[in-house]
Amino acid sequence: MNWKLLIPFVSLLAVLSGASVFAEPVERSVSAKISYGVGKTDVNPDYRGNKKAVSTLDSVFGSDAPVSRIEVLSYSSPEGPFAVNKRLVGERASLAVDFLKHRYSLPDSVFVRKTVDEDWQGVSAYLLRSDKPWKEEALQIIRAAGKNRKVQLQELWVGEAWDDLVKNAFPSLRRTEIRVVLEVEPQDKDLVLFRRGYRQLDLTEGNISTLDAVKSRIDDGYSGAINIIGYYSPDGSEAANEKLSLARARNVRDYIANVLHYQSDRISISSGGVDWDKFVATVENSYYGDDKASVLEILKDQSLSSAQKKRALLALGGGNTWYALKGDQMLALCAVKIVLDDDHMRPEHNNETPQQLEKPDNVEDTELPEVSGASDEPPETTVIVEETDKPLSQETVPDEEQVPADVSTEVLPPVEQVPAEDSVPVEDSVPVDVKVASRSQTVSFGLGTNLLFDALTGINASLSIPVGKHWEITADYVMPWWKNRDINFAFQLAHLDVGARYYFKPWEYRNDEVLRGWFASASAGAGYYDFALWNPDGVQGEEFKLSFGGGYSLAIGPWWRLTTELGFGPVFSQYRIYNAEATDLLVVKEEASNVFFRPTTAKISLTYLLYTPSRAR
Repeated sequence: MNWKLLIPFVSLLAVLSGASVFAEPVERSVSAKISYGVGKTDVNPDYRGNKKAVSTLDSVFGSDAPVSRIEVLSYSSPEGPFAVNKRLVGERASLAVDFLKHRYSLPDSVFVRKTVDEDWQGVSAYLLRSDKPWKEEALQIIRAAGKNRKVQLQELWVGEAWDDLVKNAFPSLRRTEIRVVLEVEPQDKDLVLFRRGYRQLDLTEGNISTLDAVKSRIDDGYSGAINIIGYYSPDGSEAANEKLSLARARNVRDYIANVLHYQSDRISISSGGVDWDKFVATVENSYYGDDKASVLEILKDQSLSSAQKKRALLALGGGNTWYALKGDQMLALCAVKIVLDDDHMRPEHNNETPQQLEKPDNVEDTELPEVSGASDEPPETTVIVEETDKPLSQETVPDEEQVPADVSTEVLPPVEQVPAEDSVPVEDSVPVDVKVASRSQTVSFGLGTNLLFDALTGINASLSIPVGKHWEITADYVMPWWKNRDINFAFQLAHLDVGARYYFKPWEYRNDEVLRGWFASASAGAGYYDFALWNPDGVQGEEFKLSFGGGYSLAIGPWWRLTTELGFGPVFSQYRIYNAEATDLLVVKEEASNVFFRPTTAKISLTYLLYTPSRAR
């Protein structure tokens, strides 16, 4: 029996073991940046650094690397009228696509375009790196996002601020970023790969294949030691990366012990540091920079320590090479290797018993803390970077400094964050969702319950359906139906709400990315009620309401969403006040109607998402 068919049944156990069933494999990509003069839209290979960008693209398309898609993201700087900037970015994207199509004979179907009309986040990133005396005033103007912010900046410090931005900030913002996404390479059979910033075990097709091979060995009677080695890339703090690699190894160990039912005392975990040999192989196979020979020379130099290799790589290209390597080559190092002792760790080569291997010296008994955001230790150096090999993105600033951008989208995924140009973040410390050309599962709908009604013994259920890249259609039904005339008690309500939510952070695919983060909501509902809470008088009637509000949806793994929502709106009610002490028939004392404004939605809901297989696209 193929154990892959059992995934739906072991998924809960997998989650408890630190695994995610619906995760994304790593994809390879190469990025290049085309710069423009003021008001220019054509691709000029001789302008600024365009010659290097075209050389990189020539290397990619001149090789046999299979292309999955090409993402084109065009920006404009904020000077000039908004309507003109909107036209410029559209023309830049179109002409960049035409340039690539004709130069490399590419079909139109591989291109995905996106535009950012005015790159205010790029302006903010420049200001955060500057030491100008008007820096904070300029940032406040940009954050306010007022319609006259250009005029305010032009008047700031008698024009000094605007003149500096025009000279030093705006030229680098007039650009088109081109990201060539290559097809995913076959995964090494003894490796389990991880997403950047996650210790969570992802059950991708490649990881399942690796674990399937381990299970086959166990089913065939293997009872020897299993050594699980966690690796990390050289980017960022070594101490933080060491902890993260051990946490990943621990999750693989727990999966093998709990899901594959292998004795835990035969499994050891350890950190293998940076796999420099793997780094060399990935650079040789998938790096297309014109300094590839210099990179390989540094990586292969046995006389250099890890720290020296890192410093030498950071020095190449003013930091651009380092960020290019982070896109794919370093991501491939975020892995765990599973070694069975009769492969290349026989007892004669290792005198430790399995019991001794179970707890390496550098592993504590307690669970390691989460590694997120950034390391407690600062990076070793600071670099200034103009371009990166990350997924197409706006140049952004840290979360607390985010500035809204006017974005018009055709197909591309949401704009993701690029580390601020004045720092090098910890390897794996910034969660990055990498996109692929296919998905194995999609969210069909979700079923939930409002915990507030549950606390009041109010029977209720909700239905959630993701639609498009931003929307969720919701339906909620509430029906507590408790009544005892002998003690003047009635708590009866039959109410149906239908509404929609708009999520500010879009999702590209209907997988575990959906229904996350802040949203705005609107709904309409109607129903019947009868309330008599130990009083002589009760009230019953019909009501209709509208609700407008918002809330936040927290993802709890791939399966669950914990949602809080609050809404206000008008309520129309036709009601009757009756004598609740009369047990045989309804004695109406007063009839009336009313319209009033009040809170109409209050939810703390728990929703379970249901997945179905999806076709590759």
